[in-house]
Amino acid sequence: MNNINTLREHLFETLKGVKDGTIDLEKAKCMGEISQVIVNTAKIEVDYLRANGGGKADFMNVDPNKQITQTPMGIKTVNGASTVHQIK
Repeated sequence: MNNINTLREHLFETLKGVKDGTIDLEKAKCMGEISQVIVNTAKIEVDYLRANGGGKADFMNVDPNKQITQTPMGIKTVNGASTVHQIK
């Protein structure tokens, strides 16, 4: 599933690729611009949920069985257990 964690993984891979020379700057710039569009659509989704009294934003969902190496905002990890915060 494509979500915020997937986007982060791709962006960090791109950053590493630019650093080691396997991804050219033009491609990295394009990926950054596309990522910004994805983030902007997620913001619209969150605004919609806020205006309509809550719900769940699929983009912010994470697989509970997947080991999280980067803890995204809205995810609280305590002793290995994760809590997903949702707007209500």
